[in-house]
Amino acid sequence: MDFRFTPEDEAFRAEIRAFLKAEWPGGTGDAAVDNDEEYEIERAFEKKLAAILPSS
Repeated sequence: MDFRFTPEDEAFRAEIRAFLKAEWPGGTGDAAVDNDEEYEIERAFEKKLAAILPSS
């Protein structure tokens, strides 16, 4: 069985990495939102994600 990524998979991975590098402001890396500023930053990022994801 071949577990390597296809060229299409690699292109998608590169696209996701570029998106995250450009759009994700960083943060602590934990799942907790510790204050209103973090909440607003995470909500803005989630809205960007929702805008690019296909609706089901």
